Amino acid sequence: MTQTYNYTIWGRGGEITIGTVSQEVAEYWEELQENDEYSLSEYCDDFDNDFGIEEDLQPFPPGEYWECDDIAHEFGASADGMAELIITDSEDNEVYRLSLDLDHLKSQGVSLTEETSISTSELDEDTYGICAQDVQKGTLFSGEIVTDSFDPTKLGFTHITVNGWTLITSISYDGEDLDNEGGDSEQKSFEIDFFVGG
Repeated sequence: MTQTYNYTIWGRGGEITIGTVSQEVAEYWEELQENDEYSLSEYCDDFDNDFGIEEDLQPFPPGEYWECDDIAHEFGASADGMAELIITDSEDNEVYRLSLDLDHLKSQGVSLTEETSISTSELDEDTYGICAQDVQKGTLFSGEIVTDSFDPTKLGFTHITVNGWTLITSISYDGEDLDNEGGDSEQKSFEIDFFVGG
């Protein structure tokens, strides 16, 4: 007889994006920021204000940093022990808890899939771009596991490292990816800046 379990990934995580811009856009914004006119952070804070910047010099639509993401765009839970997986039964009783630390996960017999890491330092020297990191805390993933009997060794996690930040980006059970029904988290920090590859 099948049973429904609820899973939650709670703790620290967030979103990171890396995207390219033209050298002209990068140098234009570098001058703006050096002259303390506008910063990328200010530009991200206001969806309605383009500061009078010509469209071809806008790195992305005002406020929408996630649109500059042709190199990387990842969301997940930090894989450093600052987040955990909690499994509860249909009556909301906790049946399993797991710290999402890579070394700990390796010792628990769960399946781990590593995607190719990405770093701006490894890009070509003539690559100009923007990296944004939005750190969140709260419920990052939630959903259901339907199975005859919950077996923690059937859990699987996919992780990727982007600019040194390792994130758990998906969870599976018995070889099937689990749907993420969403979460409820709040921003703890936000950083965004230009980079030059290499």
